[in-house]
Amino acid sequence: RAQEQDVVLVAHSYAAFPAVGAADRVPEKVARLVFVDTGAPESGEAVITQMPHLLDLADGGVLPVPGGIDATHGVPDTEGERYRHLAKPHPLRTVTDPITLTGAWLKVPTTGVLCLAGGRLSLEVVRALYGTGDPRFAKLAEPGVTFFELATGHWPMLSTPTELTDVLVRAAAGEGESLLQEGLRR
Repeated sequence: RAQEQDVVLVAHSYAAFPAVGAADRVPEKVARLVFVDTGAPESGEAVITQMPHLLDLADGGVLPVPGGIDATHGVPDTEGERYRHLAKPHPLRTVTDPITLTGAWLKVPTTGVLCLAGGRLSLEVVRALYGTGDPRFAKLAEPGVTFFELATGHWPMLSTPTELTDVLVRAAAGEGESLLQEGLRR
């Protein structure tokens, strides 16, 4: 609430929950939400809805730092070590408590950064999801919703930081490919 207008919120993985929660509470402050290799949560959903195995990892109310990181495509060993050195345990309730949303965030322009390595989500798959007619995917084709693809895994900030920075700058400017357009600009 204290920030100026035109905030661009960038969410990677789990961070979709707090970013969407913030945008839902003060959508007038958010110029764009950028989802990096993650989707948007639904109201009432918790992280464990999609990842119930996290409960098995819990230790004393926290999720310990994993020994390794999944989907490390292209992450140099030195960056993986740096991640493990800097990472901290994650409070368990942040993954078990459901998010409550009003839907106000749905009016905020969004960009999806799709990380392709390892058969992950692509623009082609997103188009197919939209094509199912499921109302959960209706926002994907609205004006102001754009996409980029990166040929990397789940950790582009570690594997392709220069390319990710370029995409984030372009996303903040409203660039990217519309779901209904053919041919993704890189």
